[in-house]
Amino acid sequence: MHKIIPILLLWLAFFDVKAQAGRDSAHVCVVKMKDGKQITGKLVTINERELTIKTDSLPEMVVSRLDIEKIDFRSLKGYREQSSITNNSRTHYYIGPSGFMLKRSEAYFQNSYFLFNMFNYGITDNFTLGGGCEMVSLVMEKPIVVLAPKVGIEISDHLHLAAGWISAFLIGWSEKAVGAGLLYAMGTIGSQTRNVSIGAGWGNLWAQRMQDRSEAPFATLSTRLSLAKRLAFVSENWLKCRDEMTTVSFTGLRLSGDRMSVGLGNLLVYNEPTGLSGIPYIDMTLSIFRK
Repeated sequence: MHKIIPILLLWLAFFDVKAQAGRDSAHVCVVKMKDGKQITGKLVTINERELTIKTDSLPEMVVSRLDIEKIDFRSLKGYREQSSITNNSRTHYYIGPSGFMLKRSEAYFQNSYFLFNMFNYGITDNFTLGGGCEMVSLVMEKPIVVLAPKVGIEISDHLHLAAGWISAFLIGWSEKAVGAGLLYAMGTIGSQTRNVSIGAGWGNLWAQRMQDRSEAPFATLSTRLSLAKRLAFVSENWLKCRDEMTTVSFTGLRLSGDRMSVGLGNLLVYNEPTGLSGIPYIDMTLSIFRK
């Protein structure tokens, strides 16, 4: 009997270690480094000196505890949701923004209808600067230029707030300066793969240094619903809330790859005097830099 007891203790210890390893491997952590970098992945091992983490791009990464500022543990389900979506599509639906922000040094290029080009770059984790132009007007030397700064903050894993200004300038089309702008604020509830965004703001059209202008408040409601790992249903809706009611809606699918996503759907416009009209919509988003 005295020989059996040590064997049983060793056997129990073996399975306790194995179970502990299983629990460790189920942990997902966000490691914030002292130099400002951020690493997200599955925790493999951790001790007083270092931790080993498995990321989407590397089988294992060993990080010294001396270089770590903070470790944030999250659920494995949340990590799978975050990893299943292409990073470059979380910050927008079709043309409209969500509450999610680009990380510092992260960027993407978006083309709509093979004509409209936008480039967005994360200056910091909380500030993104976007800009672009339309190709036909550029060739005609009368470019339509777009500028889109955006600020945002992560309240929690499932609540993100953002605000920004989307402006377009028509250069050389007339002697008067002509432009349009949308000032907005919104909140996004949910994960990167399943969320709803609700927002409101103020839009205006102006000419000749804003001496001739028209203004109207607007509301926006958008949603994203993951149907599969690389396929999502997307709906983006805008409502002008003054004078003649006008709605603009994008509804369709977004196909996501490792660095590129494609949006396919219908663009529907409803105006009280003219009724409903629509055309197909297509865009392509390409990740340029990724953390």
